[in-house]
Amino acid sequence: ALLTSFDIPVDTYQCEPISSGYIHASYIISTGTKPSYVLQKFNIGVFPDPESVYRNFQFASPFLRSTDYTHFDWILTQQGEPFLEDQNKNLWRLLSFVPNSQNLESIESDSQAYQSGLILGTFHRLLSQAKPNSLKEPIEKFHDLKFRLDEFENAKKTGQSERIKKVQPLLADIAILSDFLSNKPKANPVRVCHNDTKLSNIMFDKDSQEGLCLVDLDTVGPGFFYYDFGDMARTLIGTKSEDDFTEVEPELNLTYLNAMLNGIKASKLVLGKEEIKGLAYGLVLLPFLHGIRALTDYMYGDIYYKVSYPEQNWDRANQLLNFSKLGYDNLKSIIQIVNNVLEPQNL
Repeated sequence: ALLTSFDIPVDTYQCEPISSGYIHASYIISTGTKPSYVLQKFNIGVFPDPESVYRNFQFASPFLRSTDYTHFDWILTQQGEPFLEDQNKNLWRLLSFVPNSQNLESIESDSQAYQSGLILGTFHRLLSQAKPNSLKEPIEKFHDLKFRLDEFENAKKTGQSERIKKVQPLLADIAILSDFLSNKPKANPVRVCHNDTKLSNIMFDKDSQEGLCLVDLDTVGPGFFYYDFGDMARTLIGTKSEDDFTEVEPELNLTYLNAMLNGIKASKLVLGKEEIKGLAYGLVLLPFLHGIRALTDYMYGDIYYKVSYPEQNWDRANQLLNFSKLGYDNLKSIIQIVNNVLEPQNL
Protein backbone atom coordinates (compact mmCIF):
# COMPACT_ATOMS: atom_id res chain seq x y z
CA ALA A 1 0.00 0.00 0.00
CA LEU A 2 2.89 2.37 0.71
CA LEU A 3 4.23 1.96 -2.82
CA THR A 4 1.03 3.18 -4.49
CA SER A 5 1.66 6.59 -2.90
CA PHE A 6 4.93 7.00 -4.85
CA ASP A 7 5.22 8.18 -8.43
CA ILE A 8 6.11 4.79 -9.98
CA PRO A 9 4.40 2.52 -12.56
CA VAL A 10 1.59 0.29 -11.29
CA ASP A 11 2.96 -3.28 -11.12
CA THR A 12 3.20 -6.35 -8.90
CA TYR A 13 6.13 -5.73 -6.59
CA GLN A 14 7.94 -8.07 -4.21
CA CYS A 15 9.35 -6.62 -1.01
CA GLU A 16 12.36 -8.07 0.83
CA PRO A 17 14.09 -6.64 3.92
CA ILE A 18 17.81 -5.76 3.71
CA SER A 19 19.56 -6.83 6.89
CA SER A 20 22.68 -4.64 6.61
CA GLY A 21 22.69 -1.01 7.75
CA TYR A 22 22.66 0.36 11.27
CA ILE A 23 20.30 3.30 10.74
CA HIS A 24 17.25 2.94 8.43
CA ALA A 25 15.01 -0.11 8.00
CA SER A 26 15.42 -0.89 4.28
CA TYR A 27 13.59 -3.08 1.77
CA ILE A 28 14.44 -4.12 -1.80
CA ILE A 29 11.42 -3.72 -4.08
CA SER A 30 11.56 -6.03 -7.12
CA THR A 31 9.49 -6.67 -10.23
CA GLY A 32 9.93 -10.35 -11.01
CA THR A 33 13.59 -11.12 -10.35
CA LYS A 34 14.77 -7.58 -11.04
CA PRO A 35 15.35 -5.17 -8.11
CA SER A 36 13.85 -1.79 -9.02
CA TYR A 37 13.74 0.33 -5.86
CA VAL A 38 14.91 0.64 -2.29
CA LEU A 39 12.16 1.56 0.20
CA GLN A 40 13.35 2.93 3.54
CA LYS A 41 11.75 3.81 6.83
CA PHE A 42 13.71 6.98 7.51
CA ASN A 43 15.31 7.25 10.96
CA ILE A 44 14.51 10.75 12.25
CA GLY A 45 16.17 9.90 15.56
CA VAL A 46 19.51 9.95 13.72
CA PHE A 47 18.56 12.54 11.06
CA PRO A 48 16.30 15.04 12.87
CA ASP A 49 16.09 17.31 9.80
CA PRO A 50 15.00 15.03 6.91
CA GLU A 51 14.25 17.98 4.63
CA SER A 52 17.89 19.08 4.70
CA VAL A 53 18.97 15.49 3.86
CA TYR A 54 16.73 15.72 0.78
CA ARG A 55 18.05 19.19 -0.12
CA ASN A 56 21.66 17.97 0.16
CA PHE A 57 20.83 15.03 -2.13
CA GLN A 58 19.26 17.40 -4.67
CA PHE A 59 22.29 19.68 -4.46
CA ALA A 60 24.87 16.91 -5.06
CA SER A 61 22.84 14.96 -7.60
CA PRO A 62 23.39 17.08 -10.77
CA PHE A 63 27.17 17.04 -10.25
CA LEU A 64 27.14 13.22 -10.15
CA ARG A 65 25.50 12.77 -13.56
CA SER A 66 28.49 11.65 -15.60
CA THR A 67 29.54 8.95 -18.05
CA ASP A 68 32.04 7.51 -15.54
CA TYR A 69 29.66 7.44 -12.56
CA THR A 70 26.27 5.73 -12.14
CA HIS A 71 23.49 7.94 -10.90
CA PHE A 72 20.40 6.96 -8.89
CA ASP A 73 17.23 8.92 -8.08
CA TRP A 74 15.16 9.90 -5.07
CA ILE A 75 11.57 9.19 -6.16
CA LEU A 76 8.88 11.60 -5.00
CA THR A 77 5.36 10.75 -3.84
CA GLN A 78 2.34 11.27 -6.12
CA GLN A 79 1.96 14.64 -4.37
CA GLY A 80 5.55 15.61 -5.25
CA GLU A 81 6.86 15.19 -1.68
CA PRO A 82 10.25 13.58 -0.83
CA PHE A 83 8.77 11.61 2.10
CA LEU A 84 5.56 9.74 2.79
CA GLU A 85 4.21 9.91 6.34
CA ASP A 86 2.23 6.85 7.50
CA GLN A 87 -0.49 6.82 10.17
CA ASN A 88 2.14 6.17 12.88
CA LYS A 89 4.06 9.31 11.85
CA ASN A 90 6.88 7.22 10.32
CA LEU A 91 8.58 8.76 7.28
CA TRP A 92 9.21 6.58 4.22
CA ARG A 93 11.24 7.34 1.10
CA LEU A 94 11.90 5.55 -2.16
CA LEU A 95 15.17 5.45 -4.13
CA SER A 96 15.87 3.87 -7.50
CA PHE A 97 17.99 0.70 -7.36
CA VAL A 98 21.34 0.89 -9.18
CA PRO A 99 20.83 -1.59 -12.08
CA ASN A 100 22.84 -4.84 -12.12
CA SER A 101 24.72 -3.83 -8.99
CA GLN A 102 25.87 -5.44 -5.78
CA ASN A 103 27.86 -4.40 -2.76
CA LEU A 104 30.61 -6.50 -1.20
CA GLU A 105 31.02 -7.74 2.36
CA SER A 106 34.78 -7.79 2.07
CA ILE A 107 37.46 -6.97 -0.47
CA GLU A 108 39.05 -10.01 -2.04
CA SER A 109 41.31 -8.60 -4.74
CA ASP A 110 43.57 -5.69 -5.62
CA SER A 111 41.21 -4.88 -8.47
CA GLN A 112 38.23 -4.43 -6.08
CA ALA A 113 40.35 -2.12 -3.89
CA TYR A 114 41.43 -0.20 -7.02
CA GLN A 115 37.81 0.17 -8.21
CA SER A 116 36.78 1.42 -4.75
CA GLY A 117 39.49 4.09 -4.83
CA LEU A 118 38.50 5.01 -8.40
CA ILE A 119 34.86 5.57 -7.35
CA LEU A 120 35.91 7.62 -4.30
CA GLY A 121 38.19 9.78 -6.45
CA THR A 122 35.54 10.17 -9.18
CA PHE A 123 32.89 11.19 -6.62
CA HIS A 124 35.21 13.90 -5.29
CA ARG A 125 36.37 15.02 -8.74
CA LEU A 126 32.76 15.47 -9.91
CA LEU A 127 31.90 17.44 -6.76
CA SER A 128 35.12 19.47 -6.68
CA GLN A 129 33.36 22.50 -8.22
CA ALA A 130 30.43 22.30 -5.78
CA LYS A 131 30.39 24.84 -2.95
CA PRO A 132 30.38 23.04 0.43
CA ASN A 133 28.87 26.05 2.23
CA SER A 134 25.65 25.44 0.25
CA LEU A 135 25.13 22.29 2.33
CA LYS A 136 23.73 21.88 5.81
CA GLU A 137 25.57 19.41 8.06
CA PRO A 138 23.01 16.55 8.23
CA ILE A 139 24.24 15.29 11.62
CA GLU A 140 25.86 18.06 13.63
CA LYS A 141 29.47 17.44 14.69
CA PHE A 142 29.40 14.02 12.98
CA HIS A 143 33.21 13.87 12.63
CA ASP A 144 34.05 16.31 15.43
CA LEU A 145 36.73 14.59 17.53
CA LYS A 146 36.40 16.84 20.58
CA PHE A 147 32.61 16.42 20.61
CA ARG A 148 32.89 12.61 20.35
CA LEU A 149 35.47 12.50 23.17
CA ASP A 150 33.28 14.74 25.36
CA GLU A 151 30.34 12.36 24.75
CA PHE A 152 32.62 9.45 25.68
CA GLU A 153 33.69 11.17 28.93
CA ASN A 154 30.02 11.81 29.82
CA ALA A 155 29.17 8.16 29.20
CA LYS A 156 32.03 7.16 31.53
CA LYS A 157 30.35 9.21 34.28
CA THR A 158 26.68 8.51 33.66
CA GLY A 159 26.50 5.19 31.75
CA GLN A 160 25.80 1.70 33.08
CA SER A 161 28.33 0.96 35.83
CA GLU A 162 29.19 -2.65 34.88
CA ARG A 163 29.82 -1.58 31.28
CA ILE A 164 31.91 1.43 32.36
CA LYS A 165 34.13 -0.98 34.34
CA LYS A 166 34.57 -3.18 31.27
CA VAL A 167 35.88 -0.21 29.25
CA GLN A 168 38.75 0.60 31.67
CA PRO A 169 41.43 -1.61 29.97
CA LEU A 170 40.95 0.32 26.69
CA LEU A 171 41.64 3.75 28.18
CA ALA A 172 45.45 3.71 27.75
CA ASP A 173 45.25 3.13 23.98
CA ILE A 174 42.42 5.66 23.67
CA ALA A 175 44.63 8.28 25.38
CA ILE A 176 47.58 7.57 23.01
CA LEU A 177 45.37 7.79 19.93
CA SER A 178 43.44 10.90 21.01
CA ASP A 179 46.75 12.63 21.77
CA PHE A 180 48.06 11.85 18.26
CA LEU A 181 44.75 12.89 16.66
CA SER A 182 44.63 16.23 18.49
CA ASN A 183 47.19 17.53 15.91
CA LYS A 184 44.87 17.95 12.94
CA PRO A 185 46.23 18.30 9.38
CA LYS A 186 46.74 21.95 8.46
CA ALA A 187 45.36 23.85 5.47
CA ASN A 188 43.00 21.20 4.10
CA PRO A 189 40.26 22.73 1.93
CA VAL A 190 36.65 22.01 2.91
CA ARG A 191 35.03 19.83 0.24
CA VAL A 192 31.62 18.32 -0.37
CA CYS A 193 32.13 14.90 1.24
CA HIS A 194 30.09 11.71 1.36
CA ASN A 195 30.98 11.19 5.05
CA ASP A 196 30.06 7.48 5.12
CA THR A 197 32.25 5.80 2.50
CA LYS A 198 32.31 2.31 4.05
CA LEU A 199 32.61 -0.66 1.71
CA SER A 200 28.90 -1.57 1.92
CA ASN A 201 28.07 1.84 0.36
CA ILE A 202 30.11 1.14 -2.80
CA MET A 203 28.12 -0.46 -5.62
CA PHE A 204 29.93 -2.75 -8.07
CA ASP A 205 28.74 -4.05 -11.44
CA LYS A 206 27.66 -7.68 -10.89
CA ASP A 207 29.32 -8.85 -14.11
CA SER A 208 32.38 -6.68 -14.73
CA GLN A 209 33.09 -5.96 -11.02
CA GLU A 210 33.71 -2.31 -11.94
CA GLY A 211 32.89 0.29 -9.30
CA LEU A 212 29.67 2.13 -10.19
CA CYS A 213 28.89 4.68 -7.48
CA LEU A 214 28.54 5.45 -3.79
CA VAL A 215 25.05 5.05 -2.36
CA ASP A 216 23.52 6.32 0.89
CA LEU A 217 24.01 10.06 0.39
CA ASP A 218 22.24 10.98 3.65
CA THR A 219 25.50 12.09 5.25
CA VAL A 220 26.65 14.26 2.32
CA GLY A 221 27.91 17.55 3.71
CA PRO A 222 30.99 19.70 4.23
CA GLY A 223 34.17 17.87 5.26
CA PHE A 224 37.78 17.06 4.46
CA PHE A 225 38.97 14.51 1.90
CA TYR A 226 40.77 12.57 4.65
CA TYR A 227 37.34 11.83 6.23
CA ASP A 228 36.16 9.91 3.17
CA PHE A 229 39.57 8.35 2.56
CA GLY A 230 39.91 7.15 6.16
CA ASP A 231 36.36 5.84 6.28
CA MET A 232 36.81 3.82 3.10
CA ALA A 233 40.21 2.54 4.19
CA ARG A 234 38.87 1.26 7.51
CA THR A 235 36.54 -1.18 5.73
CA LEU A 236 38.86 -1.91 2.81
CA ILE A 237 42.32 -2.64 4.13
CA GLY A 238 41.61 -4.39 7.44
CA THR A 239 42.05 -8.16 7.10
CA LYS A 240 38.80 -8.50 9.09
CA SER A 241 35.45 -6.89 8.34
CA GLU A 242 34.17 -4.70 11.18
CA ASP A 243 31.53 -7.31 12.00
CA ASP A 244 33.97 -10.24 12.10
CA PHE A 245 34.46 -10.76 15.82
CA THR A 246 36.58 -13.93 15.74
CA GLU A 247 39.72 -13.99 17.88
CA VAL A 248 42.04 -13.65 14.87
CA GLU A 249 44.34 -10.63 15.20
CA PRO A 250 43.55 -8.03 12.53
CA GLU A 251 46.28 -6.81 10.19
CA LEU A 252 46.50 -4.06 7.59
CA ASN A 253 46.54 -5.15 3.97
CA LEU A 254 48.95 -2.57 2.57
CA THR A 255 48.67 -4.09 -0.93
CA TYR A 256 44.99 -3.12 -0.93
CA LEU A 257 45.93 0.35 0.35
CA ASN A 258 48.32 0.70 -2.58
CA ALA A 259 45.60 -0.44 -5.03
CA MET A 260 43.02 1.93 -3.51
CA LEU A 261 45.44 4.87 -3.83
CA ASN A 262 46.16 3.95 -7.46
CA GLY A 263 42.39 4.02 -8.07
CA ILE A 264 42.19 7.52 -6.57
CA LYS A 265 45.10 8.60 -8.78
CA ALA A 266 43.43 7.15 -11.91
CA SER A 267 40.25 9.13 -11.17
CA LYS A 268 42.16 12.34 -12.04
CA LEU A 269 41.08 13.95 -8.77
CA VAL A 270 43.51 16.78 -7.99
CA LEU A 271 44.58 16.72 -4.35
CA GLY A 272 46.68 19.43 -2.71
CA LYS A 273 49.97 18.61 -0.96
CA GLU A 274 48.42 19.13 2.49
CA GLU A 275 45.50 16.84 1.58
CA ILE A 276 47.93 14.09 0.60
CA LYS A 277 49.77 14.61 3.89
CA GLY A 278 46.47 14.27 5.78
CA LEU A 279 45.55 10.82 4.42
CA ALA A 280 47.48 8.79 7.01
CA TYR A 281 45.84 10.89 9.75
CA GLY A 282 42.40 10.10 8.28
CA LEU A 283 43.18 6.40 8.32
CA VAL A 284 43.73 6.57 12.10
CA LEU A 285 40.95 9.12 12.81
CA LEU A 286 37.90 7.52 11.20
CA PRO A 287 38.06 4.08 12.83
CA PHE A 288 38.85 5.85 16.12
CA LEU A 289 35.75 8.08 15.83
CA HIS A 290 33.49 5.13 14.98
CA GLY A 291 35.06 3.06 17.76
CA ILE A 292 34.53 5.81 20.35
CA ARG A 293 30.91 6.23 19.21
CA ALA A 294 30.25 2.48 19.55
CA LEU A 295 31.90 2.45 22.99
CA THR A 296 29.88 5.49 24.12
CA ASP A 297 26.67 3.81 22.95
CA TYR A 298 27.72 0.59 24.70
CA MET A 299 28.13 2.39 28.04
CA TYR A 300 24.72 4.05 27.60
CA GLY A 301 23.06 0.68 26.96
CA ASP A 302 22.84 0.57 23.13
CA ILE A 303 20.47 3.45 22.42
CA TYR A 304 21.86 4.62 19.05
CA TYR A 305 22.96 1.62 16.97
CA LYS A 306 20.72 -1.34 16.18
CA VAL A 307 22.37 -4.32 17.91
CA SER A 308 21.60 -7.96 17.13
CA TYR A 309 23.12 -9.28 20.38
CA PRO A 310 24.00 -7.61 23.73
CA GLU A 311 27.77 -7.19 23.29
CA GLN A 312 27.77 -6.10 19.62
CA ASN A 313 28.73 -2.48 20.34
CA TRP A 314 31.56 -3.70 22.57
CA ASP A 315 32.85 -6.03 19.85
CA ARG A 316 32.55 -3.32 17.18
CA ALA A 317 34.32 -0.75 19.34
CA ASN A 318 37.22 -3.12 20.01
CA GLN A 319 37.53 -3.99 16.36
CA LEU A 320 37.55 -0.32 15.28
CA LEU A 321 39.95 0.86 17.99
CA ASN A 322 42.30 -2.04 17.16
CA PHE A 323 42.24 -0.93 13.53
CA SER A 324 42.95 2.68 14.51
CA LYS A 325 45.90 1.52 16.65
CA LEU A 326 47.18 -0.60 13.74
CA GLY A 327 47.10 2.50 11.53
CA TYR A 328 48.96 4.46 14.20
CA ASP A 329 51.58 1.69 14.63
CA ASN A 330 52.11 1.50 10.84
CA LEU A 331 52.17 5.24 10.08
CA LYS A 332 55.65 5.11 8.49
CA SER A 333 54.68 2.43 5.96
CA ILE A 334 51.33 4.11 5.23
CA ILE A 335 52.94 7.52 4.59
CA GLN A 336 55.54 5.90 2.33
CA ILE A 337 52.87 4.14 0.22
CA VAL A 338 50.76 7.33 0.00
CA ASN A 339 53.78 9.34 -1.16
CA ASN A 340 54.92 6.70 -3.65
CA VAL A 341 51.54 6.67 -5.37
CA LEU A 342 50.28 10.25 -5.10
CA GLU A 343 53.28 12.55 -4.83
CA PRO A 344 54.34 12.55 -8.53
CA GLN A 345 51.10 14.25 -9.59
CA ASN A 346 52.08 17.38 -7.64
CA LEU A 347 55.76 17.72 -8.53
